[in-house]
Amino acid sequence: MILVQDIYKSFGNLEVLKGINLSVKKSEIVSVLGASGAGKTTLLQIIGTLLKPDKGKILIDNVNINELGEKALAAFRNQNIGFVFQFHHLLPEFTAIENVCIPGFIAKTNKNLVQKRALDLLKALNIEDRKDHKPNELSGGEKQRIAIARALINNPSIILADEPSGNLDSKNAKDLYKIIFELRKNFEQTFIIVTHNEEHAKLTDKLFTIKDGIIM
Repeated sequence: MILVQDIYKSFGNLEVLKGINLSVKKSEIVSVLGASGAGKTTLLQIIGTLLKPDKGKILIDNVNINELGEKALAAFRNQNIGFVFQFHHLLPEFTAIENVCIPGFIAKTNKNLVQKRALDLLKALNIEDRKDHKPNELSGGEKQRIAIARALINNPSIILADEPSGNLDSKNAKDLYKIIFELRKNFEQTFIIVTHNEEHAKLTDKLFTIKDGIIM
């Protein structure tokens, strides 16, 4: 499903990733654990095609993403990868359901189909009653559920989550992981979750620890 081979990445004189190798099977939920500055977010952004590595290869469903041009890469990302971030990145002027729909509209999917899927996802995440609320009217846990629904709207095969429970209290964090496992059961997505929380990381199928730019 995902194969990362010998990935290096530097920013100026700072070498952040120093030969990363890992593999993730279809429908696995894996964690990348590490302290701040260990390189885990950089790795996630490279897997998500948001950054290019200086060296190495990434295969997703046997597609070498390093060989794709910019337009093909953007299309691949939109169709195959969903992102969940610590700070949600919901657009404040739009309602919950409008935020969920945005990637579907970017993909030029039929508007009615996008809206129906958005509502179905909100129902699955037990947040349909908040669909017409704007982000400033939602709790942290509700915002994160909206962000997950948005990540799922194009039915991507991969969900990449960067510290998704970082701004949540312990109850909401546990609820979030229950949701992730339920989504895997229902939709068979593959999840890669970056975290610094060892307790949360141990909940997943597989755990990679990154330190000083390498997998330990």
